[in-house]
Amino acid sequence: MVIFAEILRVSSLAILVFSSFMYLSDLTIKKKQRSLTTFEFAMYIILAVAVIAFGISMLIPIITG
Repeated sequence: MVIFAEILRVSSLAILVFSSFMYLSDLTIKKKQRSLTTFEFAMYIILAVAVIAFGISMLIPIITG
């Protein structure tokens, strides 16, 4: 049962990361076409910071080794 919970956690994290990248990509395209609404701009900033923070959190264990 613990293995199932771990698989579920990892797969949900992968889906969250993938969907965040896709939405950030969509917002980047919209930003080039027109100005973003207040909500879209807030989501753009939040997702950009979250993606960078996620990348750093993945690199820290590798670097500290």
